[in-house]
Amino acid sequence: VTSGGSATDVLSTIPSIDVDLDGNVALRGAGSVAIFINGRPAPVSSDFIAAYLRSLPAGSIERVEVIPNPSAAFEPDGVGGVLNIVLKQNTDLGLGGTLTAGTDSQGGYNATAAVTYGRGPWSLAGTYGFRSDDRDRAGSSFRINRYESTPTTLLQDDSESRERSSHFLSLSADYAVSDATTLTSQVQAGIQSGNQDELSNTLRESALGTPLMQFDRLALEESDGLSGDVRLGLRHSFGEEHTLTVEARGQAEEEGELQTFSETLLTGTGELELPQRVDESDSEREVSLRADYTVGLGAIRLDIGYAGGWEYEASDLLSETQRGGVFFPDDNLNNSYTFDETVHALYLQAAREWGQIGVQVGVRAEQATTTFDLETTDESFGNDYASLFPSAYLSYKPSELTNVRAGYSRRINRPRRWELNPFPSFSDPRNIRQGNPALKPESTESF
Repeated sequence: VTSGGSATDVLSTIPSIDVDLDGNVALRGAGSVAIFINGRPAPVSSDFIAAYLRSLPAGSIERVEVIPNPSAAFEPDGVGGVLNIVLKQNTDLGLGGTLTAGTDSQGGYNATAAVTYGRGPWSLAGTYGFRSDDRDRAGSSFRINRYESTPTTLLQDDSESRERSSHFLSLSADYAVSDATTLTSQVQAGIQSGNQDELSNTLRESALGTPLMQFDRLALEESDGLSGDVRLGLRHSFGEEHTLTVEARGQAEEEGELQTFSETLLTGTGELELPQRVDESDSEREVSLRADYTVGLGAIRLDIGYAGGWEYEASDLLSETQRGGVFFPDDNLNNSYTFDETVHALYLQAAREWGQIGVQVGVRAEQATTTFDLETTDESFGNDYASLFPSAYLSYKPSELTNVRAGYSRRINRPRRWELNPFPSFSDPRNIRQGNPALKPESTESF
């Protein structure tokens, strides 16, 4: 059913996973979920993960691993757990490929082509996918304002139409230098574009139900974006019990939105918001290095690893309001900020089995340095912190049909950029969202 769709469609069919109309993913009710691709963090930040999943063709996915309580070997981000999307890789020698195309009842269509080739030490794979999506949604809200001298109510009915298209390209090449050593590489690129029309009808009434004012608010949006990800890796085995894996990664993301807002009075009297247009651009850069070493010491398996990363994001928002046919800047909304984060982490994990009983314990030590610079007001907010993330697991298998497991781990949920930005949102002046640059990460003890 999902082979002609996107990764979002695949996740929506998996038990314990919920996907809302905006493409945000929740695991067992928790919205902070870390998305991994082939065991590594997805090549986009959490702010853009919904768009990335929509651009990833379902035909390129082999399976999805749901990890509700990850060990210390995983990145601690994602309070709700980890979803590891495993993409199809070449497993047979020779040349092979697949082509999938489809459409849906709302007018969307898609196509995915995958080619694999393996000969001698080389293993190559490439996937291209195109999607065009049309989605409609509707909703309503009701609010009572009890702070006025004479309380009033607001009833809002919203209808929205979205159109999105995306191109996705993934190329990978593995080269076996010897039976013990393999070099890996992967390049991913994506292009997204879309437009959105949202009409909101607002009715303002007195506490007695007398209509005071009714108006429409029309919001039009055009967006585009592109992303790129490059990964280089090395796998080397020192015999059967010793394995070293090293991977370096570079990632870039660009996104832009142009929005216009206008209101029309239908009945009654009252003050309307003036026509407004907003131009927003975001860019992100990320570099990371990861090294994992696995060694067997008799009946004990040890995993030792290091993960280091640097992330930079810049955002600019220009809002203008029309007065007398001329657009003037909105000084109370216009803002520009940069975010810089460096993280270094070391982890140690040990596992052993005693017949029917299995035990695994681990700990991850992390040092993070973050800076949020609000260039509009020339303010800087720093947040440096060290964290420990222990984990422990116990399993008991009394028979082939029964397996009892218990687990514990500590997770972390770092604030997203819009949660830090103190400038208010602009999409609806009657429903304001405002961030706090002093926000600290939150941790979760998961059992």
